[in-house]
Amino acid sequence: MLKETTPVGLGLSERQHWTVSDTARLVRDRHGAVYVGRSRYHALLHAAGLSYQRVTKVYRHQPSAAVVSDWEADTEKK
Repeated sequence: MLKETTPVGLGLSERQHWTVSDTARLVRDRHGAVYVGRSRYHALLHAAGLSYQRVTKVYRHQPSAAVVSDWEADTEKK
């Protein structure tokens, strides 16, 4: 079910991708079970063939000063 549908498709939330909270809600509503830890929901998503990606608020890749300089030079030429 996790691979074939989305949370919005099941009316669980407005998200297109599964989150731990949406997965927990699905398991609770459909099967009456509640896992103790978040890692169990991660394992469930993994068993369904889905990958878990953490959302970050910080852009992790910082280009080097040389790359930025080259890009600025190329942009000014155009």
